[in-house]
Amino acid sequence: MKVLLLNPPASKRYIRDYYCGEQSKGRYVFPPTDLLVLSARLRDGHEIQVLDAIAEGLGIPAVLDRVRSLRPDAIVSLASSASWVEDAACFDAIRRVHDAPILLTGDLPRAAPEWVLSRHEAVFGAILDFTDCDLDPFLRGERGALVSLWTRDSRPATAPRSRRVSYGVPRHDLFPIRRYHHPLLSRHPYTVLLSDFGCPHRCTFCAYERLPHKTRDLAEVAEELRFIARLGVHALVINDASFGAIRPRAIELCGLLASAPTRFRWLCDMRADDADPELLERMKQAGCECVMFGVETPTAAVLSSVRKSLEPDQVRRAFSTARRIGLRTLAHFILGLDGETFDSQLRLIEFALELDPDYASFGIAVPTWGTTFRDDLVARGVIGPDEVGFDVSAERPLWTSKFLSPSDVERLRRLAIRRFYFRASYLWRRLAAVRSAYEARNLVVQALHLAGIL
Repeated sequence: MKVLLLNPPASKRYIRDYYCGEQSKGRYVFPPTDLLVLSARLRDGHEIQVLDAIAEGLGIPAVLDRVRSLRPDAIVSLASSASWVEDAACFDAIRRVHDAPILLTGDLPRAAPEWVLSRHEAVFGAILDFTDCDLDPFLRGERGALVSLWTRDSRPATAPRSRRVSYGVPRHDLFPIRRYHHPLLSRHPYTVLLSDFGCPHRCTFCAYERLPHKTRDLAEVAEELRFIARLGVHALVINDASFGAIRPRAIELCGLLASAPTRFRWLCDMRADDADPELLERMKQAGCECVMFGVETPTAAVLSSVRKSLEPDQVRRAFSTARRIGLRTLAHFILGLDGETFDSQLRLIEFALELDPDYASFGIAVPTWGTTFRDDLVARGVIGPDEVGFDVSAERPLWTSKFLSPSDVERLRRLAIRRFYFRASYLWRRLAAVRSAYEARNLVVQALHLAGIL
């Protein structure tokens, strides 16, 4: 069968993959993790076609032309709460020109498949776990209970099948690799790779809160690394939710990367309390050049309320150790979590300046579909049960927390960005750290984005 893997068009550069939905910051254009994994599951017995309208800068008319030309037997598409209004309009338009079933993967379809199907006739089904679903049996005509696949004909049978995941090697070669950019990487082109799925931690604001944590066969990862190397890819985002959560696996993966045919440069997300000196040193030796830590907030009561057990001293040690070893760092902060006050958010900004990472991300608290955080806000009547469009990268929230108005959060975000990024010492340090023409271009684009020009 001909299967079209689609990242639909939008008026903004959205990131929809791996159950997160947000606008891209700066020059971020990500290879879609969900579609890559699904390309591996479909590589035997199906003709796979890829259309990444975000990476290619295409609008709905161009996508419709491609659909008419390709005439796929099925369409598997990304979708997200942040972009849902535009996503739904695209699916409706596709259905008017082609009647292939449309199956969705993304935060909203996973968390609320029945809600999506009951309101949008163009959608035939939702994939609840892109690493382990019966998509192939569905395409071959099975319409009974299928694992991790919710359709108009049936509800899913059971999931997960195992705490181990194996899906083969994704077809990176079918994706427009050279159109993907990540401003924190020094080399190009790049792609994404998973060594596990989900997260063992259960932070209540996180899209991974209710995902089962599953590990992937590292022999399969090694095979994927060899395939990626043959494509001339020089950099990776290891898209594990929490690199190092299982320390022996992380060390083994570092060994695979160190011995790969290509000396990849890579980055990853990591918890600060997993960042011991030996592991960080192994990561550095294996080509890691940047670690992204979820700091969120230094406010202890708020961290406790969202089930993130992390102490400020653990965070300080992680950043200090990474800096000593020579790894660049990014600190993720969340503004506007319930329980934060204006004064506590000012302390958050001071904490960011104290940590002094190479990069800082000041996102806003978002009630992501499928999280306890969202469920609590709906139960309290703070947001409606059907509301979509929440975006962590937006300038202001679409809801009001206990002690902060949306305008307060917007003001604090602007203050945080200005105080962190527009320090003379920081600007000189970033310029001195440039190691390639690709990094220099990224730095210019990021500066224009922060200045509001892009």
